[in-house]
Amino acid sequence: MTTTTAVPAPTPDATGTRRPQSSRRKEDARHKRGVGRWIVLALAVVVALLMLAPFVIMVLNAFKSPSEYSQDGPLSIPTQLYLDGVQNFWTRTNFPQKLWNSVFISALVAVFGTLLSLLNAYAIGVGRIKGRLWIVTLFLVANMLPQEALIYPLFDMAQQVGLSNSQCR
Repeated sequence: MTTTTAVPAPTPDATGTRRPQSSRRKEDARHKRGVGRWIVLALAVVVALLMLAPFVIMVLNAFKSPSEYSQDGPLSIPTQLYLDGVQNFWTRTNFPQKLWNSVFISALVAVFGTLLSLLNAYAIGVGRIKGRLWIVTLFLVANMLPQEALIYPLFDMAQQVGLSNSQCR
């Protein structure tokens, strides 16, 4: 005695391709919006607003006069636009020069870092070099090292070279 199992006939989906009923049900269930998804979305929005709040307070306080700040506090909305503090900071610290230095150095580091990584990845991945596994392990350990652990050695090296508290121009 032989038995045969009935397989549901494939039905066309929105793109016109025929798919079995079971895969259509999985896709439909995946795209349904349940209460849990709305709760997760609401929590993500709340976290995003909490992360943006210090920046909003900083921008609001940048446009307050000192008397308005001391009278109304840091959480009030400015009643008038006070630009003297921003202008004073801009000229006193030579901000355009410092901004250009940051952009220029960041661009150079990004370009040279990408080129160096590309050449290393090709040499390690395609080329057959001795100790390839050890080099990959070294890169992995270096990437897993927390950046906070590097602050003290970098600060110490900057002091030894004379770059600590100096006017580099």
